[in-house]
Amino acid sequence: LTFDPAFSRSEDYELWCRAGKVAALDNIPRVLLHFRVHDRSVTRTATADMEVQTLEILRRQLGSLGLQPSDDELRFHRDVGHGKRVHSTDDLERVERWLSALVKTNREKPVFDVQGLEKVASMIWFRVCFNSANLGMRGFSRCGRSVLSRAYRPPVPEGLRYFLGIGYHMVRGKGAGIE
Repeated sequence: LTFDPAFSRSEDYELWCRAGKVAALDNIPRVLLHFRVHDRSVTRTATADMEVQTLEILRRQLGSLGLQPSDDELRFHRDVGHGKRVHSTDDLERVERWLSALVKTNREKPVFDVQGLEKVASMIWFRVCFNSANLGMRGFSRCGRSVLSRAYRPPVPEGLRYFLGIGYHMVRGKGAGIE
């Protein structure tokens, strides 16, 4: 495997995606590499090019599942993958439907390790819920009831931070309370 020069702004991500097709990949709980962040980095100077290339990589990944996402769905998929905060329970429901559809599609036609994708979807679901503590107890309840919450249980401190975040938003009057 070598870097694909067509993805000069996202070459590492593209290489990892291809590597995952021919080898088992996993995270390890140890830092193996440090890198500098500076004003001249590609992330800061070529953001638009990186975005185009990243969306193309995501399009390929979803295409391998037989999905043909629209440009809006592709951007939504990227935002969900980044754990981006949502602002309504309707948005949270959309995230749940999207992740559930990915898991179901992969179960029916396994392209990615089935249990691995279920765990990743569950972790992403938690991250979106965590970052959407502004939805209060309605969001918390929705997150906990979801089938997506089964494959990943956050460490206790992270779960407590989520619950405290909900409390913070409720006290500030910006989160949905118990109904």
